[in-house]
Amino acid sequence: APIVEDGQVTSLVMIATDVSDLQQALRELEDSQARLAVAMQATGLGMWSFTPDAGSGTWDATARAIIGGDAMAPCPTPADVMARIHPDDRGLVVTALEQAFATGVYTPIEHRFVHADGRVRWIAASAKVLRDAAGHARLVGGMMDITERRAFEARLLEAQKLEGIGRL
Repeated sequence: APIVEDGQVTSLVMIATDVSDLQQALRELEDSQARLAVAMQATGLGMWSFTPDAGSGTWDATARAIIGGDAMAPCPTPADVMARIHPDDRGLVVTALEQAFATGVYTPIEHRFVHADGRVRWIAASAKVLRDAAGHARLVGGMMDITERRAFEARLLEAQKLEGIGRL
C-alpha cells in the first residue's frame, strides 16, 4: 500500500508471506491423493457416502460399478441402493446403519446385492460416521465386490468336506 505525504508517494508498505511450507504441504497432499487413488484402483475399492438428514448419497465410479450402475449415470438415491440389497440381508444392513449412527462406526459387514440385471453379488462394506459442528451425521465408507472370494471359499470348504469323506 502506498504511503502518500503531500500528494507524493514517499514509501510503500508491503507484507510478504513465505509459502514454501504451504507448497510442500500441497505437494505432499497431491502425492497422498495419488497413492490413495492407486491403492483404491488396485484393490477395487469403491467409495460412497450417505447423508440421512438430506436423504442423499454419493458413489464413485467404482462403487457404482460394484452396485451395477452406470458410472456416467446420475447417482442412485440411498433408497434405490437399499431396495437392491438382497431381501435376506436387508435387516443386517439396517441394523448396521442404526448402530453406526449410535456408535460412530459402521462395522465391516458382508451382504448380498442384487444388480438391475438380477445377478446377485457379495459386497464387503465398512464406514465411519462424520459429524459437522451442528451434529449432523454423514456416513463415509468403502465397498468391495467379494463375490469371487466367497465362491472360492465355498469351493474350498466343499473340497475339504470331500477330503474328509475320502479319509473316512
